[in-house]
Amino acid sequence: MWKEALRLIKQRPLFGHGLAGYSAYADSPHLHAHNTYLELFAETGVLGLVSFIFLIIIFLKKSFSLLIGEEQKEKRIILAALLSSCLSSFIVALFFTNMLVGIRFASLFWIILSMAVVLKSIDFETKT
Repeated sequence: MWKEALRLIKQRPLFGHGLAGYSAYADSPHLHAHNTYLELFAETGVLGLVSFIFLIIIFLKKSFSLLIGEEQKEKRIILAALLSSCLSSFIVALFFTNMLVGIRFASLFWIILSMAVVLKSIDFETKT
């Protein structure tokens, strides 16, 4: 699966084969490369992969700075849990699955990402 993704990447490294291109152009019985980053690279090229990694880096950087600077204990706990979930999904995506396809993985990934972003605007302190 990974070898096939690498073959597709070599064919069209800049723009890739298009979304769902792995399943359309791969000479493999598998529909996915079982590696989010390789499949994304094969389908969207270096531009798509760099954009996705840039999105992840920005998210992690912002989330860690929020975690360090947050004064509310409840927010820190929730943010730490969300960050742990995201980090583990980024690692799992390297070896076992494509987290951007399938309702189970894709929706969970984007929900966790957006929860961490929205968390900044929630105030857990009660005002009297």
